[in-house]
Amino acid sequence: MECWVLKNENRAYQQLRVWQDSIEFYRLTSRVFRNWPYELRRVGSQAIAASDSVHRNIAEGYCRKSIREYLNFLNIAWGHLVKASPDSTSIARPDK
Repeated sequence: MECWVLKNENRAYQQLRVWQDSIEFYRLTSRVFRNWPYELRRVGSQAIAASDSVHRNIAEGYCRKSIREYLNFLNIAWGHLVKASPDSTSIARPDK
C-alpha cells in the first residue's frame, strides 16, 4: 500500500510493531488453515481474510490526513483481529 500524503512518503507504518505483528499473524493464520479439509474451508478462508485485513487497515489509516480517520481505521483493524482470533482458537480446540 502506497501513501500519497507527503508526510508519510517514508511508509513509517511499516516500522510500527503492531503492523509487523499483524503481518506475522496473517502468515500464521494462513499456515494453520492452508491444508484444511473441504468441509472447513469456508471457516478457514474467513479467518485468513480477516487476518489479512488487519495490516491493510493499519496501513490505510496511517496514510489518511487526519488522526480521526487514522483512529477509525485502527478500530476497523481491531474488529477484523477480533473476528479472526475466535475462529482460530475455537477451531483449534474441537472439544469445545
